[in-house]
Amino acid sequence: MLTLIKDEDTGFEEVSKSKFYSYSFKVSDEEEVDKIIKRISAEHKDARHVVYAYNLKSGKGGASENKEPTSSMHKLLSLMQSKGIMNVLIVIVRYFGGVLLGAGPLDRLYFHMGSDLIKEENLRETKKVYIYKGTIGVSYYNHVKDLIKGIGKINSTSFSGPEAEVEFCLGLKDEKILSYFSSYELIKEEEN
Repeated sequence: MLTLIKDEDTGFEEVSKSKFYSYSFKVSDEEEVDKIIKRISAEHKDARHVVYAYNLKSGKGGASENKEPTSSMHKLLSLMQSKGIMNVLIVIVRYFGGVLLGAGPLDRLYFHMGSDLIKEENLRETKKVYIYKGTIGVSYYNHVKDLIKGIGKINSTSFSGPEAEVEFCLGLKDEKILSYFSSYELIKEEEN
């Protein structure tokens, strides 16, 4: 699965006095998508059109051309689905400049602007992260902390006598690191 490197990105083009602002966002669910579209629409309340496409890991996706005579945002959604680009929302805002651009040129412009935001250099492969909570002897703590630093991070530690309670995440299941813990549990797995 691919997702955006940046949480947000923008673009701008002016064609025949019409101004086009493009935005990309990392999103996690439809509620977040709706909030962002409403926010962008409110920020650009004088714009003629606000079009969008989104694709979520949950399998949900959608697109709207907002009464524009194109199918570009649906094409953009198909592109995201076929390339496995997930948890991404693309929004493009158009301020009409008084000149009709024609359906074909407009369709190509919207698609071009949207696909520019999800070019290969703007994407990264998502990685599975394993979050654990465990108990370890204090004498092993610094050694294990150094081992974890190479493939993950320690979220929190609390020391109590000869033991420490550690919450940590790893980019892979590493049995060597886990073997230092007298007890541990996998709290959750998540994509990031």
